[in-house]
Amino acid sequence: MNKVQNSSDALSTTIHLVCLSFIAVLFALTIIFAHKVPDWQELSIQFLRAGVVYVAVVWLARRLSKGWLLMVVYTAAVLGLFAFLFKAVAGLQHIVVDGWMDDVLISMDYSLIGKESSVALQRVVLLTEWMMFAYVIYFPLWPFIALICYWSGGTCAANDYLLNVSLANVVCFLGFIIFPVASPLYHAPHLYTVPLEGGFFTWCGEWIRHNQHYAGGSLPSPHCADGSIMLAMLYRYNRNLFYLSLPVFLTLYVSTVYGRYHYAWDGIAGIISAIVVLKLSSQLVSAMDAVRTRLRSLFVTRNVAEPVSE
Repeated sequence: MNKVQNSSDALSTTIHLVCLSFIAVLFALTIIFAHKVPDWQELSIQFLRAGVVYVAVVWLARRLSKGWLLMVVYTAAVLGLFAFLFKAVAGLQHIVVDGWMDDVLISMDYSLIGKESSVALQRVVLLTEWMMFAYVIYFPLWPFIALICYWSGGTCAANDYLLNVSLANVVCFLGFIIFPVASPLYHAPHLYTVPLEGGFFTWCGEWIRHNQHYAGGSLPSPHCADGSIMLAMLYRYNRNLFYLSLPVFLTLYVSTVYGRYHYAWDGIAGIISAIVVLKLSSQLVSAMDAVRTRLRSLFVTRNVAEPVSE
């Protein structure tokens, strides 16, 4: 990695700028398209409140915490913010496109395999509990990977993960707005005639579906985008865990379609989004660090010693 990537300060500053800038963008979209946003006043207040809470938590953490505890607070602030935004962005899904775009993805499936991919997988409902395990384990892995990066590579590694996963979610949430897709079970639930039966993890997956998900929030798939970031970070900072967890992450990709949470194209878009983010994130850090250095040079007084005349 280059010098800027190794700068924990540059990474953390970029993370906070990304988070706050994205809140500002969502707030602005809510105001501009108020006539298309249900209960836009409440939503705009929620975005403002989220920004204030995020700033307060980060400010307090930098003064009260050090080392691993500071990293835990940063992780909670960043991932907690995007967990909130995942639900909040639902109200903005139809500011650009009035309806759902599911039929576009379904027609692409039909042109390739003659059937929509998640419906086709009904023929092989054999490993439901394993599939649901892979889908559900994503949620505890979301913060846990940050701690693994910290233990394996220090603060810079953890910040590297948080920056990339933040950017991946920004791309996904903007995708929800630009190309709204309801998702399979919301678009055509009558097509699924074979129930998904399993044990504890199947129950967890269904609880998540009914209590945390909503129509939309589908393309790109955050599961596949964030899962790809997690996998890349493990490869970068803990190669042993990368190989150990690889079967789980490969199953995770399939589980999003098998579990009828996403179309195959949602997953493909999520993986591509992660690849783009991983390619460009270091350049963003470099650009932000250059801007910060420039601004500091403008406001810091330089004392230039004058030659002493004899």
